[in-house]
Amino acid sequence: MAKVSWRTDHEGIERMRELTEALILTEKDRAGPLRIVMHKEHARQVKQAFQTEGASTGMGKWKGWSPSYAAWRASLPGSPSGRRLGPGFGSKILVLGGEMKSKATKVSHPDFVSLFKKPFTYSFGVRDEKAVKHENGPSFGLPRRSFIQKTPGQLEHFNLELTNFWKKRIRQVLRNA
Repeated sequence: MAKVSWRTDHEGIERMRELTEALILTEKDRAGPLRIVMHKEHARQVKQAFQTEGASTGMGKWKGWSPSYAAWRASLPGSPSGRRLGPGFGSKILVLGGEMKSKATKVSHPDFVSLFKKPFTYSFGVRDEKAVKHENGPSFGLPRRSFIQKTPGQLEHFNLELTNFWKKRIRQVLRNA
């Protein structure tokens, strides 16, 4: 009969515990670096919504302007037929001077909203009265023109960003092992 001896490697077990704990996404990770990754993805999708005039949101292209609004807009100094009002001015729906678009797409803008709620919920949006009116369209006598609405494919991009975040975390942990 063979005799087997066993020796516990306490140092190795402790190192494995440390590596495992390093992989856990803490609340600070979810509220900080991961939230930043997620709100950048949201901003990218909102930019796409503005570029496609809503078609990328899965709700179809935004409804055009009413004839009276189109006439008012064409009469503005700097309308697309005349000199420009400034950066962001254009003939696209929801972009008059570019302020609302800037608030909704520039993560550094103070009116860009990016929130984390435990355990794992992110909320993104914009502090802008016009944006609220367009998001809730019919309640304000407007057609709904959402730039926040997400398609299943866009939601999948958030999953991909989370996966990439995890891969980076694993590489960081293993690099320091």
